[in-house]
Amino acid sequence: MVKLCLVVFCGLPASGKSTLVQNLRKHVCGLFNMLVIHYDQILPPDTEKALIDSRQEGSSQWKDYRRDIVKCVHGLIERIIHTGLTELFNNVHDAPADVDTELWSIFLQSVKVSTVLSPDPGWPVCLLIDDNMYYSSMRWGYYQLARKYTLSYCQVYVKVAMETSLHRNSIREVKVRDDTIVSMATRFEIPDPAVNTWEVNSVTVESGQDRNSEVIVQLIHQSLEEPVQPIQEVDEEESNQSRVICSKNFLHQADQILRRLVTQEMQCVKEKSMSKQEVRKHAESVQSSRRQVLDNLKAEEVCIPEHLIAMATDSSKNADSEMFTYLKKEFLKALSIT
Repeated sequence: MVKLCLVVFCGLPASGKSTLVQNLRKHVCGLFNMLVIHYDQILPPDTEKALIDSRQEGSSQWKDYRRDIVKCVHGLIERIIHTGLTELFNNVHDAPADVDTELWSIFLQSVKVSTVLSPDPGWPVCLLIDDNMYYSSMRWGYYQLARKYTLSYCQVYVKVAMETSLHRNSIREVKVRDDTIVSMATRFEIPDPAVNTWEVNSVTVESGQDRNSEVIVQLIHQSLEEPVQPIQEVDEEESNQSRVICSKNFLHQADQILRRLVTQEMQCVKEKSMSKQEVRKHAESVQSSRRQVLDNLKAEEVCIPEHLIAMATDSSKNADSEMFTYLKKEFLKALSIT
C-alpha cells in the first residue's frame, strides 16, 4: 500500500500559504507525489461569503459545504488506496455516494491542475490542504481521516501579523473583507500539542522565510515514519458499551454546563442598557449557540479531548473544571458568529 500523508496548512488570508505550497513543487519532485486541495478554488471567497450570509438558525450552508469538501478528500483517499494514481482522474462524474456530482467534478479538476507526479507513482503521496483552518475543529476532521486509514498527518501554521495580512489582502485582485480577517485573527487557534495531543506533528513557519520549504519537507519525512494509529479495541463489545456510557454522561454534563452558561450570559445582559427587543434577540442567539455546541458534540464535529469524556462526572458543578472551561470556550466561539 502506498504511503500517504495529509499536510494541513493553516494561517490568515494572504499569509503566504498558497505561495508556500507553490514553492514546494520544486522541492518534492523526486521525493513525493503531491496533490493540492486549494479551498479557494473549490469554495471561492464570493461563494463562501454568500453561504455565510445565507445561513439560518440551527443550520449553516457554509459549514455543510466545508464538510462536503472533507467528504471529497475522503473519496480521493479511497481512490488512491484502491486504484492508485494512474486512474485517479478518470470517471470524474463517478462521485462518492454522499458527495454532490457537480462538487466532485469541480474538486477533482482543481486537484488535477495542481498535481505533481514523481517518476515512480509508488512513491509516497502528499495531500496538501490549503485553507485558513483557524479553528482546531476544522483540522480535526482531517486527523480523523488519517486515523481511520492509518495515514500520516502533519500541520503547517504560516505565521503572519494581522496588519501584514490586511495590507497584502488590500492589493489582491480577489479580496477578503477586512472585518473577516480581523475576526479570524482574534479567534485563531494556533496548533498546540499541549492542548490537543493529536497536533504533535506541527510546525510554525514565518511568512516569506527562505527555508520554509526545507522545514516542511523534513516534517513530511518525519510524519511518514509515524502514521496515525487507529484506536485499539481490547474487547469491542465491552469497549462500545463503556464508550456509550461515557458519551451519555459527557453529553448530560455538557448540557448542564451550557445551560449554566446561558444563565450567566443573560444575567450579564440584564446589567446592560438594552431594549426589550435587543434582549429578546440576544436571548435567541444565546439559545441558538447552546443548541449548536450541543449538536456539534453529538455529531462529533469538534475535537473533544478524550480525557474530558472519561472525567465528565459532576463537571457541571465546578465552574473551574477543565470541561467547564472547554465548553465555555466553545459556547463563546459559537455566540460570536451567530
